[in-house]
Amino acid sequence: MVLLCLILSVISTIENQHYSAAKVLFVMELVLVAFFGVEYAVRLWSAGCRSKYMGFWGRLKFARKPISIIDH
Repeated sequence: MVLLCLILSVISTIENQHYSAAKVLFVMELVLVAFFGVEYAVRLWSAGCRSKYMGFWGRLKFARKPISIIDH
């Protein structure tokens, strides 16, 4: 999906393809933001399974780590 967004971004720079590619790209970006937002929320919720991230403060500790934001 990310690769498709990249391709559509390049296509949207072409004059005669700009309008149609821009509409599809906008919808794809909305879908990707929603998907990755839900995925991060699930990772944040499931981080409480580890003893060092239990409770609100533990999850906040998890969320503050840069590696938790990077999709691995």
